[in-house]
Amino acid sequence: MSTIIDRPFQTTMSILLLVALTQTMGILLYLSGHAWGLLLTVGVAAAIQTLTLILVWYTLKLVFHMGRELVAAQANQPPIHKEN
Repeated sequence: MSTIIDRPFQTTMSILLLVALTQTMGILLYLSGHAWGLLLTVGVAAAIQTLTLILVWYTLKLVFHMGRELVAAQANQPPIHKEN
């Protein structure tokens, strides 16, 4: 089952897998004697932190939006949609 809401999570998880593979490659390069492999690993760790921050922001935004929808449904009123 694929809905519109799942798409950002699928994209984020695909990017996270790519980042993890790149980080593994950087560690292997460092262990084989290439000093820039460590730089690649540190850069990828920063990318992982950025992706995590984006995923947390999106999840919080989604939760608050769903909360507004639930409150509006319980009050039998049309939901209030705010443009960002």
